Amino acid sequence: MAPPAFSFVLEDPSAKRKRGRPTGPTKVASGSTPSPEPPRKKVQTHSRLTLPHTSHPLPVTSPTDTDEDLNPLPDNTTPTLPSATEIDPDQLIVEEPEEFGGEGEGMEEETIDEENATQPPTANQSARSSIPPYVHTQFLYNKEKYLVRGPDGLPLLYSTHHTFWVPQKSPILRSPLSSSITPEEFFNPHFFIWDFLPLIPSMCCPKVGCQGVLCRRGYRERPRRVVDMNDCYWLMGARYSCQTCRSSFSSWDSSLLEKLAKNHPDLAAEFPAYLTHRSGIDKRLFIFMSTCFSSGMGPKQFSDALRVQHKERFDFLHLQYLQAIYNGGSFHKWQNLTFRPFGTFNGAYCGFVPSASWLRDLWDDRIEAQSPEIEQYTSMLPLRILGMDHSHQVRYSMFLSYW
Repeated sequence: MAPPAFSFVLEDPSAKRKRGRPTGPTKVASGSTPSPEPPRKKVQTHSRLTLPHTSHPLPVTSPTDTDEDLNPLPDNTTPTLPSATEIDPDQLIVEEPEEFGGEGEGMEEETIDEENATQPPTANQSARSSIPPYVHTQFLYNKEKYLVRGPDGLPLLYSTHHTFWVPQKSPILRSPLSSSITPEEFFNPHFFIWDFLPLIPSMCCPKVGCQGVLCRRGYRERPRRVVDMNDCYWLMGARYSCQTCRSSFSSWDSSLLEKLAKNHPDLAAEFPAYLTHRSGIDKRLFIFMSTCFSSGMGPKQFSDALRVQHKERFDFLHLQYLQAIYNGGSFHKWQNLTFRPFGTFNGAYCGFVPSASWLRDLWDDRIEAQSPEIEQYTSMLPLRILGMDHSHQVRYSMFLSYW
């Protein structure tokens, strides 16, 4: 039996009483006639939340309804929420935060264990799932086609296309008379394959005291999300293991990237992201964020601006999807074809925009990691401005060393 429908109603803010206005009876001076209390205003209310899959229609409120008239449920009835499996995230109408609200209300990293998880998330799971279903499907396809090594020991992507980025197909170049137009074709996730071990002679184990050599152990079973300027792309990689201590590492492990930057800086510069615990940020976006922070823009404002860029791209893809259906209108009508809704940014698309705290913590960690280089650069600067305390006393030895 389906749960009863319900709705939330919100009173018009203009009808609320002003702050500081007394709510009880007003005292009047003796001999004066108290003024009659004005009639109560009848405010217009409207539904703010609509849940699908309900057996009863939502009550419709009119401008003449008052608080006593708003009784959306029968007497002695307790409202119950539908279960998570009964709610489609694309049919749930929710209010989006303001684009430039200044609050930086983005998303935090997931708590899903990427190393041990083997099954892709379902459509009924949260829209903040770390790997959307359409990304997992494309990941399996790229894994079989590009990540497998050829006779020369290189991944097929490196030996065939000579690039780290997986080639993408444009959905606009497809036939307008196609009968299978889906939103996933326009989501079109971008992938970066990182398997550097066959590109160098050898690499020793990064563990202290171990002199073993790394070898390839297999593939990463899940991609890693990286936030870019107007969308997210995904990292694909391999797993390496030490032949001596049997330790296992991902191809983008921080210790491996540090050793690679010391011995092969040209190859290490090709890695495009700074990684966090579960995801990462593109290096170009991080440099742009650092410039904004140094120019007076805070992390909350930057998170809001980044959300606008991501949602603008999503809307652009939505328009392309609708135009593709419109271009084959007569053919689709003749074939009696129907197409699925494009979905929402937080629904099927599973958009991810980091919060202000996520960006601030990432920036702090990167600056703290570069503190030795910053201090070394500061110590190499000439002494041109000499600071003194409130006593206006300067050590004589400093003058001698300066002159």
